[in-house]
Amino acid sequence: GSATALMYGSRDPTISGMVLDSCFTDLRRLAEEMVARGKEQGVNVPGFVVSVALRMIKNSIKAQAGFNIKRLCPAEHAGRCFVPAMFVAGDHDDFIGRHHSEALHGRYAGDKNIMFVDGDHNSPRP
Repeated sequence: GSATALMYGSRDPTISGMVLDSCFTDLRRLAEEMVARGKEQGVNVPGFVVSVALRMIKNSIKAQAGFNIKRLCPAEHAGRCFVPAMFVAGDHDDFIGRHHSEALHGRYAGDKNIMFVDGDHNSPRP
């Protein structure tokens, strides 16, 4: 949800504010990080398998929803978004690391704050 909000916010300045919780910078980067984490845990997935899987997912989404997942790159929109935003990330999030929120916050053009919360991706937020 937060990736979609950021990408839409760059086109609609009438939005009053956004809370961007655990937003990723780029879908491809996130997928690569997930594969690397899997390798650290003993799950070795060859690079070509990841490429084939992403291509299949891309084609399926393109056919069903009409858009290319390679364009899911909130980082490309952050510098054009001026809607006031609060970035939130879990200190122990092992799904979307806090470095994604830090990078987006750094690139964000509008008024912004960032908050790190104790917990992981699915922990309750204050």
